[in-house]
Order: sequence, then structure tokens, then C-alpha cells
Amino acid sequence: MLQPLVSDELLDGIDIPVGVRARNWRLEHEVHGSSVLSDRVGSTRNFLSTQVNLVRDEVRDTTWCSIIEGGSLVLVRIDEKGESRRTIAENDVWRSHLVLDKFTGEPILCWITANPDGRALWFQGELVPTATHHPDFPFVALNQVPIGHVQSSPPSFGILTYKCRDSGRLHYRMFEGRDLGPEVEVGVQATVGGLSCAMSEAAVIGRIDAVDGDRVVPMISLATDRQGVFEDFEAVELPYTEPFRTMPASGPPTTDFRGHFHVPIAVADENEAIALDLVLDEALVEAVTVPTNSPQSSRAVTQAFPKKDGLGRFGDGVSDGLGIIMVALADSLLYTSNSQAGGIHFPEKAHLNHEMPKVAAFSSTECYTGGRQPNVVSMDYVYLEADEEGLPLSRELHFETWDMPLPVPQVTAIAEGSDITVTIEKDANFEAGRTTFELDPAVQVRGVEVVDDRHARVRTVGDVRPGQRIGFEVRSRFYHHHGDAVIT
Repeated sequence: MLQPLVSDELLDGIDIPVGVRARNWRLEHEVHGSSVLSDRVGSTRNFLSTQVNLVRDEVRDTTWCSIIEGGSLVLVRIDEKGESRRTIAENDVWRSHLVLDKFTGEPILCWITANPDGRALWFQGELVPTATHHPDFPFVALNQVPIGHVQSSPPSFGILTYKCRDSGRLHYRMFEGRDLGPEVEVGVQATVGGLSCAMSEAAVIGRIDAVDGDRVVPMISLATDRQGVFEDFEAVELPYTEPFRTMPASGPPTTDFRGHFHVPIAVADENEAIALDLVLDEALVEAVTVPTNSPQSSRAVTQAFPKKDGLGRFGDGVSDGLGIIMVALADSLLYTSNSQAGGIHFPEKAHLNHEMPKVAAFSSTECYTGGRQPNVVSMDYVYLEADEEGLPLSRELHFETWDMPLPVPQVTAIAEGSDITVTIEKDANFEAGRTTFELDPAVQVRGVEVVDDRHARVRTVGDVRPGQRIGFEVRSRFYHHHGDAVIT
């Protein structure tokens, strides 16, 4: 029987003893090829709740990671030049959260400090006055464009949330720029962890884990504008009965390319863990299902990929979905679903990176196109290695980029005199000004017209003979596709 999962202490993690190091791992580590961002991570705490500590800036090809090491909060920047570090707060940092301002590229941080005199809440380096005596679970969300779009103006507003561990009450503050609004209490029952949220245009979604006896019940609040946020929470109806139980949230809500909300939920019994993607007002999808011997450590995170509509918003279960993946942790192994099939359909089998060591805790970015090779989606992640019991092997925080192949685009090409009509049937999109075509060197191209995301016209000098091959490549800020076809 699973033990009750209704205590905030479950999200406080475990301390990693000084001097503990990985043993007999060198050869495997050399094969895996990760880098170590820190060797002083003293706890798993910052990886267990909805707090985010790794974000990707697609526009500037930069990844940001916040690390609590030796009690200090350190911000690491990772780009083509390498790694650089900056200490944000010294000593006594308990928990933190990181979000990216997509307009400026600035990482925004909030954190909690804890010392014998009490706890304090900090936002962007400033102490936040609050009526709470024991603040925790800080979370920040900004109202900005979803993945795959360029933010052309400052975010219109943001929300800072946190919880009082003494009273159990949840609070939030709206803000514009750095000016925090008044503290507002959220009228909900007891919860495990805090309040996480996401925005899509004027809409705001909030997620909590309410306590019902000895069970966790995920609840959702949806407001169509910023005036009515977090007023009404409704329980998510899950089609699972005993012995299945819902695990406390380990990832916040997210939005896909079209701005639709997705909420990660993990359920488990003593033998099986299931990572669910709640597509708000659409479906509850079993994305990853794996056996487990340690259900209480099961986690689920939803991440987005900049994928436009193809066959339809949800794809066909194999390819051409809108680009949602699930990342699941079970029995210290990381699993991921197929991002190209994402949405209401997921592959029959999860994809496991078999070269990975066992993982005690992790954090991941949204998916992005690194541009190194076409038809590949990448996801940065950090992790602590685990022993056979699932406990951290050392204080070393590893960083790696996980490259996942996408389906090769399916393309047709039809010759009509000196024109070639090229159609992408699945798994890619044309983009005006970012698309090039490859033909026999003897064929002279006099013009290219991208009609829409899936159709293009190539005009040549003289008639085109069927049987020749034509290839295309799209390289833009968010996409790198390559495919070809025989001209008919």
C-alpha cells in the first residue's frame, strides 16, 4: 500500500552528505559525455516541486540554470562560448524558481532564504514584504508568447505566488515590470506544495494539489483575464481508483505553440507509473506508462516544442502533432515521449535514453532546434546521479543536451512544364525567406514562391524532367527541416 502523500515535507528533499561521490562510473560517464555544473548541490529539494531551475532562450541560443550550492544561489549561463557563473544570493537559500523574460533575455529569479531567525521571500534581489511567517514554494509566470514565437514587447504582466508553511495559505501578487502589487490570499483548502500557473494571451491557469484525507487531488483554476485569477478551483477527474494515487506535482502547466494549456499529472500504484498530459477542455492523455518499484518517486513534466499545425492539432499518433512531449521519471530512469506525435496521441512505447545513468533528480528545458543537424529536437537537462536505491550518488549536478530524432519530412513534387509544385505532406513546414531548394546543377532556378506552410512553387528555366530529385531545407530561428522527393 502506498503511504499517504499529503505533506509538504515530501517536497523538502533529502540532504546529500559531503564527500559522497560516484564510484566505478568513470567509463560510463566518459561515454555519456555530460559536463558538471556544480559539485556542491547539498539537497534534492529544488527538483521535487513545480519550481523550475533550467530555461532555454531560443532567440539568443542560451540556456540558464539556477543552482543552490553551499546555501548560495548561483546562476549559470551556457552558450556557444561555454559556461559563466554569477552568485545571486549568498547563504541560507532554501528554494528558488527561475523564469525567462523572452523580450529582454533576462532570467528572473525568486527565492526563499531560511535561517534560525525565520524565512524570507526575495524577488529579483529585493526582499518582498509579506504577512506570511514561513514563506515557501515561490513561483513566477509571465504573460508572454508561447514557444516558437518571438516576444516583440515586454510581458504585459506577471504573477508571483508562494505559500505560508505555518498556516498553509496560498498567496499571489500581480506585477508589471518590477512593481509588485498587493498580497492576495487564495481561498482554497489544504494543499501539498504551492500554486503554479501559466498564461496564454489574457487567460491564466492555476494548478494546486489539494488534500482530501490521505490523497492528493489535482485542481485547476482558469480565468479569462487577470481580474479573476485563482477564484474558482475545480478537481480534475481522473479515471483511476485504488490502488492508484496521484503524486504531488513536479512540473507547472505549460502552453503549446498555439497557446493551448497542458498540465502534467503523475499517477502510480505499486507496480506502474503513468505520466498524463491534461489538455485543458480537450483530453486526458496517457503519455508514458512504465513499470515501477518506487511509485512515490514518480514524476511527470510537460514540455513544448515549436511545432506548427500539420495534419491537425493532435497529429495521428505517429507524427505531425503539435509538439508536446512528456518527460517521466520512474525507478530512477528518465523517459520521454515522441514530441512530433504529441497532443492527444503519443507513441505506443516510450523512448528511453539507455546511455543515461540512473537519475535521483532532474530538471529540463522546453525543446528547441539547436540547428546542428536537421530533423532533430533537443532538450537540455540537469540531473543528480542515483545509486541502486535511487539515492544521490554525489553532489555533482550534471548538464547535458538530449537530442531526439524527428521523422524525416514526407514530401511530394509535381512538375508542370517549367514549374515544380512541392508539397510537404507531413512533419515540416516551409517558411518564406528561410527555405532553400536543391536540384540537379544543370537545372537553372529562376524563382521560388512559398505559398503557405505546406506548399511551395519552384520556377525553372526550361521544362523539368520527371524522375529527378528535389530537396528542400528550412533553417529558421525555431526550425531546421530537410527532406526530398522524386519529381513526378
